[in-house]
Order: sequence, then structure tokens, then C-alpha cells
Amino acid sequence: MRTLLLLLLILTIVFWWWGLKRSNQLFVVKIREGRVAFSRGRIPAELLADIADIVARAGVTRAEIRGVVSDGAPRLLFQGEMSPGVQQQLRNVVGTFSTTQIRQGKQR
Repeated sequence: MRTLLLLLLILTIVFWWWGLKRSNQLFVVKIREGRVAFSRGRIPAELLADIADIVARAGVTRAEIRGVVSDGAPRLLFQGEMSPGVQQQLRNVVGTFSTTQIRQGKQR
């Protein structure tokens, strides 16, 4: 009985932590073999098109871009092969959108 309660408590904590971690996430965009794919969350079509243009011009072949809320504003987190200059261009584009505008974008 104690083992079952302990297991239930651990599962509850894991799901709570996972939900908290994703609560500030706006979107995830993955670039594979140069193709941009909207993976999770919500994103306006214009923003997705701008991201696709920037990564295509830069020749990015593999990366992941996460849009999150930080201090009430949208911010980007990057993984993969992407130069600091491309990252800054993407930050500039995302900076033209408010958190509300991004949350009203199309849903995956």
C-alpha cells in the first residue's frame, strides 16, 4: 500500500513539473534538412513564414526553435546548427509580435 502511494505521489510530481515546464511555451519549430515544420503550440502564419525565410536564406539545415514567455514577452531558445547572426534575426522578427498575438496564432 505504501509503495502504491509513493508511486502515485511521484507520478503526480512528474506530471506537475512537466506541465509547469510547458506552461510558458508558445511554440516549437523544427528545421530538418532545411525544411521548417511547426511542431507544437500556436504561431501566427506570418511569423512562421518569416522564420522559414530567414532559415532558408541562411542555409540552416538542422535546428529547433522554441518560443517561450519570459517576463511577459516572447523569447526564443535555440538548439542545433545556427549562427548567432541568424539567431539575432529571428529574435528581431519575434520581437515584432506580442505574446498575445502569438497565442492567437494557428494551433498545431
